[in-house]
Amino acid sequence: MKLFKNKKGNIEDVMTSVSWIFLLVVIIIFGSNLLDKFDTQIQANVHATDESKDFLTKFIGRYDAAWDYGIIFLALGFIIVSALAARFIPSDPIFLAIGTIFIIFIVFMCAIMGNVWDDMMLNNADLAARESSMTFLPFLMDNLIGYAIIYFVIVGYILYSRKGSET
Repeated sequence: MKLFKNKKGNIEDVMTSVSWIFLLVVIIIFGSNLLDKFDTQIQANVHATDESKDFLTKFIGRYDAAWDYGIIFLALGFIIVSALAARFIPSDPIFLAIGTIFIIFIVFMCAIMGNVWDDMMLNNADLAARESSMTFLPFLMDNLIGYAIIYFVIVGYILYSRKGSET
């Protein structure tokens, strides 16, 4: 395939995926925290109708659930799309060594992101409360290194296991 002739690997997709997930999770948590504070103000407002108070309470519950499931869907979607794309990329075994060096850098970056996440949750009780209302999001953030390694292994396996890989 001429379209993929100059593309020799997509291991860098792992770092891009992890970075996007981390960024989205931080935005989701801060957005959820902002909505919670807004809800507190609306619930305390005597001029707000009961319908608006009920709607906002239901909306916040749905917001948390939707983004919680959305993040896990996105994390799995990144892996599936990268795996399918890797199937069409001609690869050379030299890039496996480069990818292995690259994964060491990715593991360190995931460890840093995990420490930033833990510090945010430990130092802000409001954010920790918002995180506790979700299921998959805290699991993914606590296991970000494992996610990146599994992602790398899947993409690496598909890149170098196909017949016709250049040697």
